[in-house]
Amino acid sequence: MTTRAIAILSHAALAAAICLFGAVQASGQGRHTWRLGNGPNGQITASIFSLNTLSIGSSRVIDYHPVLTIACHPGVAPRWSQLLQLKDPVSASSAINVSVRLDNGPAQDEQWTPGFQGRGFSRDGNEGVARLLQAKRLRLSWRFGFLAGRGDAIFNLSGVKEAVAGLAGACGVEMPLS
Repeated sequence: MTTRAIAILSHAALAAAICLFGAVQASGQGRHTWRLGNGPNGQITASIFSLNTLSIGSSRVIDYHPVLTIACHPGVAPRWSQLLQLKDPVSASSAINVSVRLDNGPAQDEQWTPGFQGRGFSRDGNEGVARLLQAKRLRLSWRFGFLAGRGDAIFNLSGVKEAVAGLAGACGVEMPLS
């Protein structure tokens, strides 16, 4: 198969995923629906805003919604990842302790990797994405720093199966299995 044929097939798969994703978005409500996009390193992403708001700094002057992004990284060894994007930096150098709760289940403590300038953190792996497919709600909790308060982000996961299916189709990989 030529490079041109591969490019045409990848664009067709991405267009199909966007159409499928459009149907998912049309059934949702504004910022609480999954949005398909492309990441800076060639990954294909689906993102959703949190239900709750966080404040920048100690004042409540600037509130924002953290964003959860699920990404498929295509290539020879494709992989899945999750990313929480923040506007207020988290003080951490190598890992951030994140408490993960699905629906009303028990909280699981995990180590996530800090992102650029501490304005988010990520976790690689199929199992992290796979566990979201059966859930209705995700709650992530973390500390902003040693003396700082805790952050909480709550996400409505309706439509996550369709979003991840669209990503898998666009990346040309299987859905992650739990």
